[in-house]
Amino acid sequence: MLVIRYGVRGPVYRVMYADEVLLEHWDPEFEACRALLARGITGKLETWRPDGTYRTLILDIEKAAGLTVKEPAAESVRIVPWVPFAGDAGASKTAGNDFEVPEAYQDETPIFDVVPTG
Repeated sequence: MLVIRYGVRGPVYRVMYADEVLLEHWDPEFEACRALLARGITGKLETWRPDGTYRTLILDIEKAAGLTVKEPAAESVRIVPWVPFAGDAGASKTAGNDFEVPEAYQDETPIFDVVPTG
């Protein structure tokens, strides 16, 4: 997974599968499980950092496809059951004010105090 841009929800990750882009989303692990399940793929999902030497996470695709991250303003972050939004066709959408992460920095996970330029 690579951070490719930042939006109102934070980093947007690119998820690769079989040497192609599977999706780009702010909730990459659970969204990837839904995308894989839609292709009929089950079993375990392993996540790796680019050029990583170890797995960062292992999920059961069928179980994780039914989960999502909830980040309410007044509570702590939680993993909760996933409920599709009305009109959501499973597409990964981000806000129109996202900004791209320069390619040279896509293997890093910086925290910005200001929006980067250039």
